[in-house]
Amino acid sequence: MNSSAETRTEIRALRRSLPAGLAQRNSAAIAHRLASSRIFEQSSNIAAYLGNDGEVGTEPLIQAIWAHGKDSYLPILRFAPEKRL
Repeated sequence: MNSSAETRTEIRALRRSLPAGLAQRNSAAIAHRLASSRIFEQSSNIAAYLGNDGEVGTEPLIQAIWAHGKDSYLPILRFAPEKRL
């Protein structure tokens, strides 16, 4: 059985191996689906994150949030020496 660190490394490698065009299309499709949802339409404040290290790009979603005049929020991460957030 793989350790958590090994599993994360494997998943990261798989994400990085996706063609750039596919990742961009997936990001746009996710943003469209979320922006078309009832909860998105009813919300005035929406939190997101910035994709990192091959994660899904959230820029299209953040642009949709702004285009609909909604307030957006991003987390602030503070790393302690114990590696806790």
